[in-house]
Amino acid sequence: MFVSNKSISDAKVYTDIQHLRSLHAEYQTHPDLVKKEVSQQFESLMVQMLLKSMRDANKEFTSELSSGDQTDFYSDLFDKQLSLELSKSGMGLSKPIEAYIDRRMPTPMIPPPMPSQMASASFQTAADFVKQLWTSAKEAASLIGADPKLLLAQAALETNWGKQIIKHPTGDSTHNLFNIKADKSWIAPAATFHTLEQRDGVITKQPATFRSYASYADSFKDYAQFLQSNTRYQEALQQADNPQDFIQSLQQAHYATDENYSNKVMSIFSSKKFNTLFHELNLT
Repeated sequence: MFVSNKSISDAKVYTDIQHLRSLHAEYQTHPDLVKKEVSQQFESLMVQMLLKSMRDANKEFTSELSSGDQTDFYSDLFDKQLSLELSKSGMGLSKPIEAYIDRRMPTPMIPPPMPSQMASASFQTAADFVKQLWTSAKEAASLIGADPKLLLAQAALETNWGKQIIKHPTGDSTHNLFNIKADKSWIAPAATFHTLEQRDGVITKQPATFRSYASYADSFKDYAQFLQSNTRYQEALQQADNPQDFIQSLQQAHYATDENYSNKVMSIFSSKKFNTLFHELNLT
């Protein structure tokens, strides 16, 4: 079996203990994604150990002609690739590992210190976030026929209530409230940041380039224009007047890779604490 350089590299990612340790901090902000990645990595490690034990047991029955350093090297590569593929398809170990993580490390309630590539907090409280962005949210929502509260809930999820907004290396904020990425058509300023992406149940850490705006108002306007200009979001826009259907349709159109994205947005949108803010601040 031919093992490409990419396959070898991927296998290393899922069997790197140092990488497992580095996930501890990210667990604070992306617990669901990190739990899946950790369980996949441990499952891959366990499969590797099993394969190694089987090969060691069979060494007594191999001849000198069929063994050697080169053979062992390629056998090891093959085992790593096989363990990676088996862990992706699942062998029934991921769920028990995730349950164990839940028992030992409950889902965090308090956000951790911000990573170095996150802008300094523009909003001290959730009330500050809602109050300062309400007008911009209403203007953008009017463009697509959506509830402005839903846009605020989505922005709150994306940025941890404005406390984790991507910044430039200079320290200037991108004002990107929806973490919209910059594709080849984007000719305005942008910033690169590492994110956790989930594809077919597999979580990887990848660098991505995000759009940058002059203000939060511009971020809201671009969000509306971004949805309107992409054909894959047209079905979602047809349901914009229904918050539940709208955000679920965005999820189905792969607006975000997190499989629980729509549920998380609706959890904020429907919460008593969130809705009480509008009454306390006299926002209509």
